[in-house]
Amino acid sequence: MGSSGETASFRLSRRPSPGFELLGPGKIEIRPDGEEWQVRGARFGECCRVEPTADSTGYRLIDADDRWLGIASSTGGGQIGADPRSLLLADGALYRFVCGASGYELLSWEVAASYAAWRRQNGEWCFEATAAGDDLPGMETIAVLTALMILDEQSEEADPT
Repeated sequence: MGSSGETASFRLSRRPSPGFELLGPGKIEIRPDGEEWQVRGARFGECCRVEPTADSTGYRLIDADDRWLGIASSTGGGQIGADPRSLLLADGALYRFVCGASGYELLSWEVAASYAAWRRQNGEWCFEATAAGDDLPGMETIAVLTALMILDEQSEEADPT
């Protein structure tokens, strides 16, 4: 992925036990652990975690040394279609995550380019970097954080209380 010339792509798979996996170039397991999520696999190794932001409108992905890798949040806490999410990576890159006609898109705030997309394929969510996003670092971080936002939105739709 990134400069390796390999396109970042993952398939979101629910686990029989709590949590989910991102299946792709390397399997990433995301399992609930109290208020946090444990993230293992691919470049994350055995020790990353995702925690809710202080205002509970998003998530922070944190490595084993307590450095944040990325933050995904919303301003209003509403559905992605009405309230696009911001995604900030540790390198300072800032993106917006929006609902489109056929799925979700990772867009730049500065230029009209889609860097990655989540689409439904055969009943499953699939993530893929676009040509514009092929060389972006941090696609695993982006995939984990955006998958959590999609799952949050789906659980809100299933239980609107």
